Parts: sequence; structure tokens; C-alpha cells
Amino acid sequence: MRLENQSVLLEDVTARLGSQAIAESPAVPSGLIAAQGAIDLGKDRGDIAFNMPTIALDEEIVRSVPEVGQWLWEHAHPKGLASLKGDIHYDGGREEPVNCHVEVALHDVAVNGPEIPVPVQGLSGDLLITNRRAVGDDLTAVACSGRVRASVVAHYGKEAERPTYAGTLELWRLDLGELIHQWTGKPQELSGILDGAVDFGGVAGSATGIAARGRVALTEGRLWEMPFFAGLLGVLHFSLPLQKPTLQHGEMSFDRVGGQTKIKEFELAGAGLQITGRGDISEHGELEMRMVVMGAPQKGNGIPLVSNIMGWVMRGVERQLFRVDVSGTLGEPQF
Repeated sequence: MRLENQSVLLEDVTARLGSQAIAESPAVPSGLIAAQGAIDLGKDRGDIAFNMPTIALDEEIVRSVPEVGQWLWEHAHPKGLASLKGDIHYDGGREEPVNCHVEVALHDVAVNGPEIPVPVQGLSGDLLITNRRAVGDDLTAVACSGRVRASVVAHYGKEAERPTYAGTLELWRLDLGELIHQWTGKPQELSGILDGAVDFGGVAGSATGIAARGRVALTEGRLWEMPFFAGLLGVLHFSLPLQKPTLQHGEMSFDRVGGQTKIKEFELAGAGLQITGRGDISEHGELEMRMVVMGAPQKGNGIPLVSNIMGWVMRGVERQLFRVDVSGTLGEPQF
């Protein structure tokens, strides 16, 4: 560092951040910052480029990130390792004196804040942060024993009337029981996986648009004890010889837009039944569904089989088919 006329010149200045005094591992130095640039004291201007190759995220560091740091810590509490590099231009004569360009590389970051539905581990990827926007592309993470990939952009600054954001989440093999437990705080006896995608957007403090699509595959659990299926079994019990209510498997593909869930395909097998259907679930849990139910015949009372071919043909005929229309709500369905 040297003083030249009324300018302070920074040349390969290095320092260690106070909060990073103790590195996690002596072999991986943490908290080093290198800077170079010039500050013109007479013109109240300056340009500084900086580089932080390895830095441990904590509250002090995250809150200091220009424009978005305060919001990030309050809503997401990110912790882990990151690398930062960028430049800051200062001009005291302008209405917006500070102009920044920061590139952030995330390495195995954990996120668990009040605005995060489920805890996220192993978050990695790149962020670009400027005075007016933040962009994250191809961010990957682990959540609910599955994988998540995200792209997100946020617009803010003086030109934006209100900060806005939008993004997409792609989900692979999330554990359904763990997801529901994390979301509701209640233990779940269902198990299965969820694949899908979520498109979201909104303004600061609220979500104005969420659209989801996906497929749920159930593997086991006490599904039949839920009000919806308990009522369905009660209706069918008088007409079909039901086995002990256990779930063998189930799948459902769906789209969710504006609070409305459209079930495109619904398949379940268990309790001696095969159920297929489709329909709609409103934002308030109101149902409008139509299902076709096939029940297994009573053992020994089926049509006698004459040959293998006739057996294959008649096996479907001897089963009983019912169409069931469903209204009401998830908690109090009407069949």
C-alpha cells in the first residue's frame, strides 16, 4: 500500500478476517482476503478488486455481503465454505455511490432458516450478486435424502419498486415421510419417494405464484387409516370381499397451479383392491374426483377355469368393477 498524491494505491494487500482467525484445518487456510485497487481521496472515488479463496460462512460474513446479505442470514442462515471474488466501485458524487459485482462459489453449504421448508445440506454452485440482481444457476443440494437442483434470480435496488424473485426447483427421489415430517413437524408412517419440479416467484415477503408438477410413489405405510381411504373402504366393504387393509404400492402424478392440484393419474393397490382415478383438489382441500375400483373375487367363488387361455380371459371378467365419485374434503370426503 502506498500514498501517491491524493490517492491510496493498494497492491496485493492481504489480510485475515477477524472472525476467521482459527481455521478449521491448518492445511486449508480460511478467511484470507487479497485486495488491490486505488482510492482517490480528492475526488471521493475508488476502485477495489478483492479475492477470498476460502471463507467459512457465519453471521458476520453473510450479513456483510452487499445488497442481499442481511436478508440471506435472516431467512436462510447459510453455513459452510465459500469462495468470493469481485470488485467494488465507489463514486461519492453519484446518487447510488457504491456499485458492486461479486461472484460467490458455494462449497457444501447447509441452509436451515424460517423461510426454508426443509433443511438443505451440501449446497454447491455459483451466485452472481450486483447492485440490482442476484442470480444462481445450477445450484445442487441434498434434502430429505434426495437431490435438488435449483435456478433462481432476484431483482432489487433503487430501480425496483419492490424486490422480486423467481426460480425453479427440480426434485429427485425425496423421501416422502421425511419431507412431510419436516414440513408439518409430525411423525409420518407413510414411506415413499417424490420426483418433480416446482416453479415459484413473488415479491419480498410473499409468494405470488407457485406451480408444481411431479410424481409420488408410495411403498408402504398405514395409508388406509387416513380419512379419505378409510371412508372409501367403508363404502366398498359391503360389496367387495376386502383383505386386511395394507398398502402394497401406489403412484400419483400431479400438477399444482395457483393452489389447485390436478391429479392426472392416481393408482393404488392394496386391501384386495386396484384403484385408478383422476380429479382435482382445491386450495382448501375440497375434492372433485372420479375413481374406478376393481375388487378381487372371494376365494373359491370365482368362475371355474377351463383352460389357461380361458383362465386369462375370465380372470378379469370375474372381478367386480365400481365407479366412485368423490366430493367433500380430504378430512371429510363424501363418496
